[in-house]
Amino acid sequence: MAFSTTQIPPLTGKIVLITGANSGIGEASARMLVLAGKVDVEEVMGRLEYLPLDLSSLESVKKAAETFTKKETRLDILLNNAGVMSLPYTKTKDGLEMQIGTNVVGHYLLTMLLMPTLAATARLPEYADTGKTVRVVQVSSMGHTVLTKSRIDGGWKDLEAVNRQFAPEVLATWFRYGKSKTGNILLANRVKALAEQNQLAISSASLHPGVIRSNLLAGLSLSYGSLITSIIDFVAYPFQLSVEQGALTQLYACASPAFDEEKQSGAFLVPYGKIGRAAWYARDEGGEAGRDLDAFVEAFAKQKVGVDIRQVLKEEGRMSNL
Repeated sequence: MAFSTTQIPPLTGKIVLITGANSGIGEASARMLVLAGKVDVEEVMGRLEYLPLDLSSLESVKKAAETFTKKETRLDILLNNAGVMSLPYTKTKDGLEMQIGTNVVGHYLLTMLLMPTLAATARLPEYADTGKTVRVVQVSSMGHTVLTKSRIDGGWKDLEAVNRQFAPEVLATWFRYGKSKTGNILLANRVKALAEQNQLAISSASLHPGVIRSNLLAGLSLSYGSLITSIIDFVAYPFQLSVEQGALTQLYACASPAFDEEKQSGAFLVPYGKIGRAAWYARDEGGEAGRDLDAFVEAFAKQKVGVDIRQVLKEEGRMSNL
């Protein structure tokens, strides 16, 4: 049976954090989670809170995590939905290629800073030994499959490798996007490993939401100009999903009971909540790419904003196996 929002149980008492919830499938996800709860919608809407967050700035990410953890003692669902696509080669204020900095490193740091809260939630009686799990979801894309071995090998070893521009630029913006979406899957792998190694009731997933009519295509005009972007949009329009349709796969990962029942943690999902298969370099069965990404972000975050990720996980998250 195809997944629909009618299969989402009430989320009364749950805390959900969605990046990029102001538009597109992020906004649709927030709205549909509220409506699916069968609760007083006006009352819930009054409790929705906006958390300022610029994923391209590690200082902003650090501040957002601090703001959240000072206010909330639990986090049941983390949906890393925000992203940018097909931008010209530019860098964040921290010196990272913009798509990598926003889509990967920003979300990586946010997730690790929130892991202690996620872990504390997973230890609550409603999750521990019940078969139910806290959910951490990364919105990736089938766009991650555009890479080749020569373009991805060693791609996370150091700043130069992370910031690789590729050529020619007409295609390079898509290679950088694909690399960033690969990073999302590697982050999902990392969360799954942390949960398993520390026996936490946390599930992790990454996904391709589909090709969607959303403002994500705005980056195209910066890379290709408004005329070509309009032509691409016109040709693609009949094949695109609405934002409500595009949100279904991540809603499945975030809240469907079937996700826990079928023990799908670690899955790469495709519309609408079906099991897909990520590229070999994203599956990273030998773990080398994931270790490189972990080491890079840990060192970079410590250098730029003074965050010791491993210390956060060990001391605040009570995780001994990293």
